[in-house]
Amino acid sequence: MTALEWSETGDGPPVVLLHGLGGDAGFWTAGAARWAAEFRVLTVDLPGSGSSPVPDGPATIEGFADAVRDVLDVAGVARTHVVGFSMGGLVAQALATGHPGRVDRLVLASTYAVMNPQARMFLDAVRDVVVAGGTLRPVFPLVCPWLFSVDFLADPANAAWLTAPEDDEPTAGWLAQYRAQQAFDGRDRLVDIAAPTLVVRGAEDRLVTAEDTAMLSRGIPDARAVTVEGAGHLVDVEAPDRFARLGLVESYTAYTGRMRPLPDWLHEGAVVAVQGGTDRARARLDALVAADVPLAALWIQDWVGERTTPAGRQLWWDWQLDTTLYPGWPALLGELAARRGARMLVYVNPFLADQPGHDQLYREALANGYLVRSASGAPVAIPNAGVRRRARRSLQPGGADLDQGHPHPAADRRPRWPVDGGSGPARRAAGVPAGGLARGGRDAGRRRRRGPPRAGPGRRLIRTRPARPPRWPLAAAPGCARRGRPGRT
Repeated sequence: MTALEWSETGDGPPVVLLHGLGGDAGFWTAGAARWAAEFRVLTVDLPGSGSSPVPDGPATIEGFADAVRDVLDVAGVARTHVVGFSMGGLVAQALATGHPGRVDRLVLASTYAVMNPQARMFLDAVRDVVVAGGTLRPVFPLVCPWLFSVDFLADPANAAWLTAPEDDEPTAGWLAQYRAQQAFDGRDRLVDIAAPTLVVRGAEDRLVTAEDTAMLSRGIPDARAVTVEGAGHLVDVEAPDRFARLGLVESYTAYTGRMRPLPDWLHEGAVVAVQGGTDRARARLDALVAADVPLAALWIQDWVGERTTPAGRQLWWDWQLDTTLYPGWPALLGELAARRGARMLVYVNPFLADQPGHDQLYREALANGYLVRSASGAPVAIPNAGVRRRARRSLQPGGADLDQGHPHPAADRRPRWPVDGGSGPARRAAGVPAGGLARGGRDAGRRRRRGPPRAGPGRRLIRTRPARPPRWPLAAAPGCARRGRPGRT
């Protein structure tokens, strides 16, 4: 077994980075530095690269995977996330199928299950030049156009990436790796990959086709594919920030969920909460304009109006605009946009009121089977401050149930709501009850029982913004076209 050279940096959940054909651990220098704040990052010289020796005898991708497993043993890592680029993606697949207990999350970037004819023809030609006595340095200019997008090649700022290295590399390692890559065919084993998998491809990749990516995402159970627009084969070089987010952060939080990135406009000013009606909202806007405060949005929390309960005043959960409290709503939206270039955000939570006069959406959800139901099949009603509320599943087409992140095929339409956000505190407080069932008979109360940690002796409980994206319909009216949502601390 070939012993591999490896290094590590950072602290946190472990992640192993596997480079491509002819590369080495240095390929990941920028990425490793970026991820070290959140992960314990292990970079490996695969057999024949960097300081790792060329394997004795025929090289195989499965043998490379075994050597990576040995690195995990030496590093004391029982289970790790794995990011494999190009040939490293083949090694990652072999590690996931040959040693499934060692792989937690899997990211396959710019790779395939079996080499396509175009990539094979190109790399065969490179191999023939090397075998005929050529070295990798003069071959470099022939390879570069296949690795990058046209825009990247045309940008003078990227000249360093397009210059051949001063020291010519030995060809024996490259040839051993290519023979292993050429012989690999993982198509029949894709179904055996149990780790949650993200497949990443640059839209301008000339070596890995969209069909290659589709083969991986269809063959690996529950895999997800992402295309990075404008990037070529070296997607992590051309789009390092996007790749870092896609490849690790989203993969690591695939189970727990993660709020979608906030839109750029939300960073242009303050988000100011307002309650009390149109006049109060306009007065707040006047004050902000007079003080020349940069404003991204007003956040109207009581747009649906209020009701009186034994616990005091609460919002109506019918999620329809209260035109008595907010008369002239369209004019207010237009004034907000005209005076400050800002937007209007509103509040919503995943429950529906069933009181007469405020039950339009409840009746629609009931008729279409969108409500969480009990074991008897009846909708689940949750008493809250003297009134009942009904828990609903997502009405967003292709959206997720409250308890599962899987598409809901029955959700074929959505109500026209002037909303596009939600309240993290309301969602945390308004738990789905034990005994409620969502799609497929799953226990809808499971998320409620998976609550936050409790403060105890010597522990301080800090509440932060929720990391999970909203699990309810998101539809916007003019002025409410918001992606993401403000949270409360």
